[in-house]
Amino acid sequence: MLYSKNKAKPELLPPRIRFLNGFTRTALHECDPDQLEAWGFEEAPNPPDYNGEIQVLDWEKGEWVVRDKTKGEYEKEKETVVAEKESIQFRVVELEAKEQDLDTKILSAKAVKILER
Repeated sequence: MLYSKNKAKPELLPPRIRFLNGFTRTALHECDPDQLEAWGFEEAPNPPDYNGEIQVLDWEKGEWVVRDKTKGEYEKEKETVVAEKESIQFRVVELEAKEQDLDTKILSAKAVKILER
């Protein structure tokens, strides 16, 4: 269950809250709805279905809103994918170099054994 704290975007209840007097409370999931409401937590409605490929789910003025992605959001996604791809490519190059180094060490060890005979 998701809760909105003072009308903010809904989240799971935190593991604990700290009151102004310094006391803390844990196990908020065990509290009754009136207690939670008194502390600023309001049970949020379930988010609507949406297509994450072309839409974004937002929280505005205390309710879920589904809207189409903007050009800027598509561009940001593309930048993220390109950065991930570059990171993977760099890692592949690193692993290939390590593999070559190990192959060289294996061949060297075999050569030493041959020479020792």
